[in-house]
Amino acid sequence: MRISAHSLLLRCTVRLALCLALASPSAVAAQAVAHVVGRASGVVYVDAGRAEGVVAGTSVSFTHGSTEVSARVLAVAAHTAAVALEPAMPELTEVPLPRQTAAEAPQVRTVHRPPPSPPFDSAWAGSFLPQVGETRDDDEGGEEGSAPHHTLVHGELATRLFASADVSDLAVAWDEVGVDSQLDVSTPSGLTWDHLVGVGLDAAPDVSFALFQHANARLDAYLLRLGYTPPGSRFGVGVGRLMPLSGAGIVDGAELNVRAAEGVRFSAFAGLAPDAGDLLPVLRAPRAGVALSLAGGEAVHGHLGLGFSIDGFRGALDRARANVDADVDLGSQLAASGRLVVDFADDALGRGGPRPTRGSVELSGEHLRRRLRWHVGAGFDDPVYTHAIADQLPQEDLIFLPNAFADGGVKARLGDGLSARVSARGYLGADGFSSLVVSAGGSLRARLLEADLLDFDLRMIRGSLAQGYGGGVRWDLPVSDRVHFDLGYSLDRLEVGPAKIVGYAQTLHLAWDRYFGPRTRTSLAFELGGGAGPTRVLLFAQVAVRLGALSRD
Repeated sequence: MRISAHSLLLRCTVRLALCLALASPSAVAAQAVAHVVGRASGVVYVDAGRAEGVVAGTSVSFTHGSTEVSARVLAVAAHTAAVALEPAMPELTEVPLPRQTAAEAPQVRTVHRPPPSPPFDSAWAGSFLPQVGETRDDDEGGEEGSAPHHTLVHGELATRLFASADVSDLAVAWDEVGVDSQLDVSTPSGLTWDHLVGVGLDAAPDVSFALFQHANARLDAYLLRLGYTPPGSRFGVGVGRLMPLSGAGIVDGAELNVRAAEGVRFSAFAGLAPDAGDLLPVLRAPRAGVALSLAGGEAVHGHLGLGFSIDGFRGALDRARANVDADVDLGSQLAASGRLVVDFADDALGRGGPRPTRGSVELSGEHLRRRLRWHVGAGFDDPVYTHAIADQLPQEDLIFLPNAFADGGVKARLGDGLSARVSARGYLGADGFSSLVVSAGGSLRARLLEADLLDFDLRMIRGSLAQGYGGGVRWDLPVSDRVHFDLGYSLDRLEVGPAKIVGYAQTLHLAWDRYFGPRTRTSLAFELGGGAGPTRVLLFAQVAVRLGALSRD
């Protein structure tokens, strides 16, 4: 089948521009970077979780080289999170994720029921990950650093099936089936166990109805950690597959944690960095680092983190990075945060250190009893092109260009069940690429049935690559306590390239969730998309069972 140059340009650019349109910055959140430690079918796993302030459902857009990327946090564990990327960007090693500040982080997160499966905006692949509620530390374990009074278990075991096909070309299809498990266990003796493991079978058959033709088995182990902190002790150790420090990535080795004083923590680790593709240990890639964390007391509400980590590769220094993270409560419902990363090693592009590679600042606030929230921020990004990455991926796929960004947003609760939001985000790349995305929308408790929610969004894109406008509407409909429907539709019009080729993209989404008590649920989702590219049908099914303690209302 022959494809014209105009058609190919239109398809690629429309998909890229839709990434800009669908991404929305998180309100009242601190921006910080998380490092990619694993990959699976359009989803990356990063080394920051709920302990670092990452919140499930958060969305953010950023520029990688000359490409706009949309990221959505699908699920969050203690020190890791699953993030869907659009486009997939296999060379991406860092993702800037909004974080909750100390002032806004709740002590208890309650989950009345597991959330429905996300729409197929590349988020389906991580929807199986657990949405586990949190418990209050002083209720379960007493003072900081002590063991719980009884064994605590949180987790979820899920099976999933996914299939997709192009309506216009039956030879374009993809299938996947998998079983995935996440478990967090803490015992009164001070022993802890954490794991995040997935087993899958994926295939790209020659025709849509030939399920699992040309299938490949896959085992993904992103976290396997055995820890021990004696009750009342200031020292703790961990061994296995670890995520020891923010920004350091996965390490197959050991870590030491020391609570030197109230609010003062020191940690160190050493081991091997797994391969970025198959996650197997790589003997030629050692990794080590240290970090110091300072938390403010009653007088100063804030946090300061200092870290330094090094990577080796084939007997040489591959990465040496120092980072400073800070957030502080300024009082009067204001909070500020910032981050700076400095690299001291030469990268594969020949750039030498020391040089700043990433920086950001953000100011946020909330007023009128949290009915009005806002945030503004700015920063720059110059990703490091390491020799380990160059050894695994083609040279032509790894071109990094620095860029600057700025964003802001306001969200207001106007009344009972009614809210409005406005956000804007702009980029300026070193290669002349620029873009501006402005979005306005709101949500309304429609009350056609009890607790149903109607959400709508209008967006505008202006940039050097494409410009256009669009919108979408979504109806979240809980038919009963155990049955839930989700219906959505979006439509975008774009002008692409110097010739201003006009293209349209639209998506119809329907999802159904059935809950069998507080522990078991089944999900079924269907999506039909078309417009600038081929018409595509996607189907997703899931059965998930929660393990251990449940969230408390």
